[in-house]
Amino acid sequence: MITDISIFAGVVPGMTIRIHQKIKDVNPKGEEKERVQVFEGMVIARKHGTEKGATVTVRKISNGVGVEKIFPIDDHIVAVSAGLVGDARRLVQIARQKAQENRSLYEEPIQTEALVKELSNIKQVFTQYGGMRPFGVSFIIGGVDTSGKRLFETEPSGALAEYHAIAIGKNRTKA
Repeated sequence: MITDISIFAGVVPGMTIRIHQKIKDVNPKGEEKERVQVFEGMVIARKHGTEKGATVTVRKISNGVGVEKIFPIDDHIVAVSAGLVGDARRLVQIARQKAQENRSLYEEPIQTEALVKELSNIKQVFTQYGGMRPFGVSFIIGGVDTSGKRLFETEPSGALAEYHAIAIGKNRTKA
């Protein structure tokens, strides 16, 4: 953890930065080893300047390409993905199209639950029928609409559930 945030004084959104972090690992024999992990990414946002509690949001870069995991769908809905990024991008494209169609037809933003059900139906169809590869991505989809704050999880099979709090991905049990 970085305790001196002043080192980020010259950091502005759009910059690519590399952070070196010391990590202590304990092997199965109980021996402690220290290693350096390097994280490279593009600065997306900076909040609270150089005061205590300041944050710098960094988007991971892999081989010069950003690895996107957070997707705005509409002005009131956001999706977070875990799994195959290509599948996530395709489903987000569909979700954005559905949100635009709803605005154009009904002149109001789409309900979060309606959008989640649409995406889950698409994922389920690709799971059920032969000749199509299922989507390999789970989503946490959050939104605020006329019914209040909503938070859903969709699984690759098309199953969906509503939660107050949820984590997805390989470290979900640690969250």
